[in-house]
Amino acid sequence: MRTTRRLKVNCTIGLLAIGILAGAALFAACRIRSFEEGTRLAKEGYTAAFRGDFDTAITRYSAALQKALRLDQRSFVYVNRGSAYNFKGKFDEAIRDHTEAVRLNRRLADAYAGRGFAYLRKGEIEKAIADLTEAIRLDSNSQSAYYNRGLIRLQRGESNLALADFDEAVRCNPNSAEALVMRGICYVARNDLDRALASFDGAVAVQPMNALGYIERSNL
Repeated sequence: MRTTRRLKVNCTIGLLAIGILAGAALFAACRIRSFEEGTRLAKEGYTAAFRGDFDTAITRYSAALQKALRLDQRSFVYVNRGSAYNFKGKFDEAIRDHTEAVRLNRRLADAYAGRGFAYLRKGEIEKAIADLTEAIRLDSNSQSAYYNRGLIRLQRGESNLALADFDEAVRCNPNSAEALVMRGICYVARNDLDRALASFDGAVAVQPMNALGYIERSNL
Protein backbone atom coordinates (compact mmCIF):
# COMPACT_ATOMS: atom_id res chain seq x y z
CA MET A 1 0.00 0.00 0.00
CA ARG A 2 2.71 2.44 0.99
CA THR A 3 4.69 1.60 -2.15
CA THR A 4 1.62 2.25 -4.26
CA ARG A 5 1.08 5.60 -2.57
CA ARG A 6 4.72 6.53 -3.12
CA LEU A 7 4.43 5.63 -6.78
CA LYS A 8 1.31 7.78 -7.11
CA VAL A 9 3.01 10.72 -5.39
CA ASN A 10 6.11 10.34 -7.54
CA CYS A 11 4.01 10.14 -10.69
CA THR A 12 2.09 13.27 -9.66
CA ILE A 13 5.34 15.17 -8.96
CA GLY A 14 6.76 13.95 -12.27
CA LEU A 15 3.67 15.10 -14.16
CA LEU A 16 3.81 18.49 -12.41
CA ALA A 17 7.48 18.86 -13.31
CA ILE A 18 6.78 17.98 -16.91
CA GLY A 19 3.93 20.48 -16.95
CA ILE A 20 6.12 23.22 -15.48
CA LEU A 21 8.89 22.53 -17.99
CA ALA A 22 6.42 22.48 -20.87
CA GLY A 23 4.90 25.75 -19.68
CA ALA A 24 8.33 27.34 -19.35
CA ALA A 25 9.29 26.18 -22.84
CA LEU A 26 6.04 27.57 -24.27
CA PHE A 27 6.58 30.88 -22.46
CA ALA A 28 10.15 31.09 -23.77
CA ALA A 29 8.99 30.36 -27.32
CA CYS A 30 6.29 33.06 -27.10
CA ARG A 31 8.83 35.48 -25.66
CA ILE A 32 11.26 34.84 -28.51
CA ARG A 33 8.50 35.27 -31.09
CA SER A 34 7.38 38.52 -29.46
CA PHE A 35 10.96 39.79 -29.41
CA GLU A 36 11.39 38.98 -33.10
CA GLU A 37 8.14 40.76 -33.97
CA GLY A 38 9.12 43.79 -31.88
CA THR A 39 12.51 44.00 -33.59
CA ARG A 40 10.87 43.75 -37.02
CA LEU A 41 8.33 46.47 -36.20
CA ALA A 42 11.03 48.77 -34.83
CA LYS A 43 13.04 48.37 -38.05
CA GLU A 44 9.95 49.08 -40.13
CA GLY A 45 9.37 52.22 -38.07
CA TYR A 46 12.94 53.38 -38.66
CA THR A 47 12.63 52.75 -42.41
CA ALA A 48 9.36 54.70 -42.57
CA ALA A 49 10.88 57.63 -40.64
CA PHE A 50 13.91 57.64 -42.93
CA ARG A 51 11.67 58.16 -45.97
CA GLY A 52 9.68 60.85 -44.14
CA ASP A 53 6.54 58.82 -43.46
CA PHE A 54 6.24 59.73 -39.81
CA ASP A 55 2.65 58.56 -39.35
CA THR A 56 3.61 55.03 -40.36
CA ALA A 57 6.77 55.27 -38.25
CA ILE A 58 4.75 56.18 -35.15
CA THR A 59 2.33 53.31 -35.79
CA ARG A 60 5.16 50.78 -36.17
CA TYR A 61 7.04 52.06 -33.11
CA SER A 62 3.85 51.94 -31.03
CA ALA A 63 3.27 48.33 -32.09
CA ALA A 64 6.90 47.46 -31.30
CA LEU A 65 6.51 48.81 -27.77
CA GLN A 66 3.71 46.28 -27.18
CA LYS A 67 6.18 43.45 -27.81
CA ALA A 68 9.02 41.98 -25.77
CA LEU A 69 12.13 44.10 -26.31
CA ARG A 70 15.45 44.41 -24.54
CA LEU A 71 15.74 47.46 -22.30
CA ASP A 72 18.19 49.19 -24.64
CA GLN A 73 15.92 48.54 -27.63
CA ARG A 74 12.88 49.88 -25.78
CA SER A 75 14.66 53.11 -24.86
CA PHE A 76 15.76 53.67 -28.48
CA VAL A 77 12.24 52.99 -29.79
CA TYR A 78 10.91 55.65 -27.41
CA VAL A 79 13.59 58.07 -28.68
CA ASN A 80 12.75 57.31 -32.31
CA ARG A 81 9.01 57.67 -31.76
CA GLY A 82 9.66 60.90 -29.88
CA SER A 83 11.67 62.18 -32.85
CA ALA A 84 8.80 61.29 -35.19
CA TYR A 85 6.42 63.21 -32.94
CA ASN A 86 8.81 66.20 -33.10
CA PHE A 87 8.68 66.09 -36.89
CA LYS A 88 4.87 66.03 -36.69
CA GLY A 89 4.86 69.04 -34.37
CA LYS A 90 3.37 66.97 -31.53
CA PHE A 91 5.74 68.25 -28.90
CA ASP A 92 3.86 67.10 -25.78
CA GLU A 93 3.90 63.53 -27.07
CA ALA A 94 7.59 63.91 -27.98
CA ILE A 95 8.42 65.10 -24.47
CA ARG A 96 6.60 62.12 -22.94
CA ASP A 97 8.47 59.63 -25.12
CA HIS A 98 11.88 61.19 -24.55
CA THR A 99 11.19 61.38 -20.82
CA GLU A 100 10.42 57.64 -20.80
CA ALA A 101 13.64 57.01 -22.74
CA VAL A 102 15.57 58.99 -20.11
CA ARG A 103 13.89 56.96 -17.36
CA LEU A 104 15.07 53.77 -19.03
CA ASN A 105 18.58 55.06 -19.81
CA ARG A 106 19.82 58.27 -18.19
CA ARG A 107 22.91 58.30 -20.41
CA LEU A 108 21.03 58.42 -23.70
CA ALA A 109 22.13 61.74 -25.21
CA ASP A 110 19.62 61.58 -28.08
CA ALA A 111 16.74 61.52 -25.60
CA TYR A 112 17.90 64.76 -23.98
CA ALA A 113 18.56 66.36 -27.37
CA GLY A 114 15.11 65.41 -28.67
CA ARG A 115 13.34 66.56 -25.53
CA GLY A 116 15.36 69.79 -25.56
CA PHE A 117 14.19 70.49 -29.10
CA ALA A 118 10.56 69.89 -28.09
CA TYR A 119 10.92 72.23 -25.11
CA LEU A 120 12.48 74.84 -27.41
CA ARG A 121 9.53 74.66 -29.81
CA LYS A 122 7.11 74.96 -26.89
CA GLY A 123 8.94 78.07 -25.65
CA GLU A 124 10.14 76.42 -22.42
CA ILE A 125 13.61 77.82 -22.88
CA GLU A 126 15.24 77.02 -19.52
CA LYS A 127 14.19 73.37 -19.76
CA ALA A 128 15.46 73.31 -23.33
CA ILE A 129 18.85 74.72 -22.34
CA ALA A 130 19.17 72.20 -19.51
CA ASP A 131 18.39 69.22 -21.74
CA LEU A 132 20.56 70.36 -24.65
CA THR A 133 23.48 71.00 -22.31
CA GLU A 134 23.08 67.54 -20.79
CA ALA A 135 22.98 66.00 -24.28
CA ILE A 136 26.28 67.71 -25.09
CA ARG A 137 27.80 66.56 -21.79
CA LEU A 138 26.91 62.97 -22.63
CA ASP A 139 27.87 63.20 -26.31
CA SER A 140 30.32 65.86 -27.46
CA ASN A 141 29.29 65.12 -31.07
CA SER A 142 25.59 65.88 -30.63
CA GLN A 143 25.22 68.18 -33.63
CA SER A 144 21.51 68.89 -33.10
CA ALA A 145 22.07 69.82 -29.44
CA TYR A 146 24.80 72.33 -30.33
CA TYR A 147 22.68 73.78 -33.13
CA ASN A 148 19.51 74.21 -31.07
CA ARG A 149 21.37 75.62 -28.08
CA GLY A 150 23.07 78.04 -30.47
CA LEU A 151 19.65 79.22 -31.68
CA ILE A 152 18.59 79.97 -28.12
CA ARG A 153 21.81 81.84 -27.36
CA LEU A 154 21.55 83.85 -30.57
CA GLN A 155 17.96 84.81 -29.71
CA ARG A 156 19.21 85.98 -26.32
CA GLY A 157 21.82 88.17 -27.96
CA GLU A 158 24.68 85.95 -26.73
CA SER A 159 26.40 85.98 -30.10
CA ASN A 160 29.79 84.78 -28.83
CA LEU A 161 28.28 81.77 -27.06
CA ALA A 162 26.04 81.10 -30.05
CA LEU A 163 29.04 81.24 -32.38
CA ALA A 164 30.85 78.66 -30.24
CA ASP A 165 27.82 76.33 -30.48
CA PHE A 166 27.45 76.75 -34.25
CA ASP A 167 31.19 76.15 -34.66
CA GLU A 168 30.74 72.85 -32.82
CA ALA A 169 27.66 72.01 -34.89
CA VAL A 170 29.70 72.53 -38.08
CA ARG A 171 32.54 70.45 -36.63
CA CYS A 172 30.08 67.60 -36.00
CA ASN A 173 28.59 67.93 -39.49
CA PRO A 174 30.54 70.08 -41.97
CA ASN A 175 27.70 69.65 -44.49
CA SER A 176 25.04 71.23 -42.29
CA ALA A 177 23.92 74.22 -44.35
CA GLU A 178 21.70 75.43 -41.50
CA ALA A 179 24.60 75.53 -39.03
CA LEU A 180 26.83 77.26 -41.60
CA VAL A 181 24.20 79.97 -42.19
CA MET A 182 23.68 80.58 -38.49
CA ARG A 183 27.42 80.70 -37.91
CA GLY A 184 27.65 83.30 -40.67
CA ILE A 185 24.95 85.37 -38.96
CA CYS A 186 26.98 85.28 -35.74
CA TYR A 187 30.07 86.47 -37.63
CA VAL A 188 28.04 89.35 -39.07
CA ALA A 189 26.99 90.32 -35.53
CA ARG A 190 30.70 90.47 -34.63
CA ASN A 191 31.45 92.45 -37.84
CA ASP A 192 33.75 89.62 -38.98
CA LEU A 193 32.52 89.90 -42.55
CA ASP A 194 35.14 87.77 -44.31
CA ARG A 195 34.36 84.76 -42.12
CA ALA A 196 30.65 85.45 -42.47
CA LEU A 197 30.96 85.38 -46.24
CA ALA A 198 32.94 82.14 -46.09
CA SER A 199 30.18 80.53 -43.99
CA PHE A 200 27.43 81.65 -46.36
CA ASP A 201 29.49 80.42 -49.32
CA GLY A 202 29.86 77.07 -47.58
CA ALA A 203 26.12 76.84 -46.92
CA VAL A 204 25.10 77.32 -50.56
CA ALA A 205 27.90 75.06 -51.71
CA VAL A 206 26.66 72.09 -49.68
CA GLN A 207 22.98 72.91 -50.24
CA PRO A 208 22.43 74.85 -53.48
CA MET A 209 18.71 75.26 -52.71
CA ASN A 210 19.32 76.93 -49.33
CA ALA A 211 17.41 80.20 -49.80
CA LEU A 212 18.47 81.70 -46.46
CA GLY A 213 22.12 81.24 -47.36
CA TYR A 214 21.64 83.22 -50.58
CA ILE A 215 19.63 85.94 -48.82
CA GLU A 216 22.22 86.42 -46.07
CA ARG A 217 25.07 86.41 -48.57
CA SER A 218 23.22 88.93 -50.72
CA ASN A 219 22.61 91.20 -47.73
CA LEU A 220 26.28 90.99 -46.81
